[in-house]
Parts: sequence; structure tokens; C-alpha cells
Amino acid sequence: MAPKRREPYVGPGPRRGRREEVQDTSVPIPEEEQPEPQEEVGDMPQTSEGTVPQPSRSKRRRMKAKARRLLETPPTTPFSEEAPSDPTPCTAVPLNQPLAMPSAEMFQTFMMTSMENQALTNQMIQTMMSNQSTGQGGKDSGTMTVESRYLRDFQRHKPPSFDGGKMDPIAAENWLEAIETAFHFMNCPPKYEVHCGTYMLKGEAHFWWKGAQKTIVPQGEFITWCQFKDAYLHKYYPITARVKMQAAFLALKQGDRSVGDYDLEFNRLARFSPAYVSSEELKGERFIAGLREELRGNVASQSSFVYTKALQVATLLDSPRTDKLQLGIA
Repeated sequence: MAPKRREPYVGPGPRRGRREEVQDTSVPIPEEEQPEPQEEVGDMPQTSEGTVPQPSRSKRRRMKAKARRLLETPPTTPFSEEAPSDPTPCTAVPLNQPLAMPSAEMFQTFMMTSMENQALTNQMIQTMMSNQSTGQGGKDSGTMTVESRYLRDFQRHKPPSFDGGKMDPIAAENWLEAIETAFHFMNCPPKYEVHCGTYMLKGEAHFWWKGAQKTIVPQGEFITWCQFKDAYLHKYYPITARVKMQAAFLALKQGDRSVGDYDLEFNRLARFSPAYVSSEELKGERFIAGLREELRGNVASQSSFVYTKALQVATLLDSPRTDKLQLGIA
């Protein structure tokens, strides 16, 4: 039997094996196209089952170390390509470095600024509230007449009322003096003096004025305060009462009263006789004339008929008797 020819083994075949294929060098073989390199994608490729493969432990450790180095390394390039307007370089604060606490001066400045802002806010609120109340008051005052406004200001001085129930010249003059004092302090225009003053007439005095004002100006024209004053004094301070009060002043004597009580009555009646008290000398002469006889000569010689000096000397000389009167001995 002839020996078998041995050939190189090329792998299993369908039956006994494959023969080595001899390439023909005369036929050119086209070169295979190389695939273009793909960019690395941040996400991990998914498998056919849809799950993302996890990196190994050493790779995760390297990734953490790289991220830590990036966080701890300060940036060396500016954040913006444009040049900053401030020439001072901007230094970045590392994340692991604690922030510096503000100084006491900075804290005090901050607190003062906050307090000033709060004060300004409160002032603005008060201004708004006052403007609102002023606007409401303006609406109320817009409905008031000029006479009503002056009457409101006049009543703030709390003037007394006068009813004229009985003939009392002193009460009538006191009321007139109080009304004129209120006019002076409120700076009331002469046009509204009668309107304000006659508002305080009550009772019989009110009905008297309703009829009297028609006789003063029949056509209803403007009535001055002097016209009202003449009619008022003629009604409640007539000449007969004035003469009676003058006679009482001229006949006034000290009697058993003290110098203080005598001086009070002297000044109360002196208003009805202005001609006798127009100067200090005339007033002192009338005062000395009413003293008791044991005081009259000494007071006249030591005071030179001046009222203030006469009152001081008379009070000093009469002090022992005044003390006895207060003790109830005399």
C-alpha cells in the first residue's frame, strides 16, 4: 500500500479536512476601510439587557481622587473673557476654607444702618398716616364756613357764658374782659368778634341781643365790637349802676377789716372809678384815705402817697392786729 501524503492541517472540514487555499498574487486585493474614531461619550454604553456596567473599584477610586484635586485647585484663569472694570484681582476662596467673621466695627455699622432704615420707614408711615388724617380733616373743614372755624378756635379758650339774669355790673364787666382776652390770644379778626362773642350769651342775654342788633343796624349790615360793647354796657352796666359803684369806692373805709381784705375790696371797686386811680400817686392817696386813723398818718409819712409803698407799710404796721384777728383774740 502506498504511503499517505501528509499536508498541512487547516482545520476540520465537512469530511476529512480543508486544504490550504493558495492566494493568487496577480489579483489585487482591495484594502479594507478603517472606521473613523468615535468621540468618547460621557455616559457608559448600555448592554443588550439595558443595564449600565459599573466601573471597577480602582477606577472609582481614581475618579474620586481626580474630582477632589479639581475642587481643591483654585482657578488660574478669569471667569469672563472680558477684562474686569476693577483693577483689583479677584481671588477665589477655596471651599474647604472657613469664612472670616465680620469685625466689631463692621457689625456696629451694619446695626446703625439698619436702625436708620427702620427710623426712615417709621417716619414714612407716620407721614402717610398724618397725610391721610389731614385729608380727612380737609374734607370736614371744607364743609365749614369761615365763621365756624373762628368760632371753633374761640371755644378752645373756654370763654365764660353770660345769662344776664340779674343786674350785676361786676359780673358783666368780668365777662366782657374775659371775651376780649380770648380775642387777643386767638388773634380774631374784627369782622368775626361779634359773631364769636355773642355766641356765649345765654338765657335772657341771648333774647336781648336778638332784638338789640336790629336797632343797631336795621339793614343787617356789619356790626363792630365797639357797637356791641356800647349796647351791652348800656343794658347791663348802666350809668346809674356806675355812679353807685363810684360812690361805694369813694366811701370805702378799712373799718375792722385787715389791710389785705381792705386792699381786695379797694381794687374791686377801683375799676368803676378810673379817674381816681389813673396814677400811682392818686391811687395811693385814695388807699391811704380809707385806712384807720392809727395807720393813716404813719403810712402817709413813710410811703410818700405811692400805692405800692403805702400797701407795704400798712401791712407791716397792721401785722400785730392781723395776727390777733387770725387767732380770734381781737
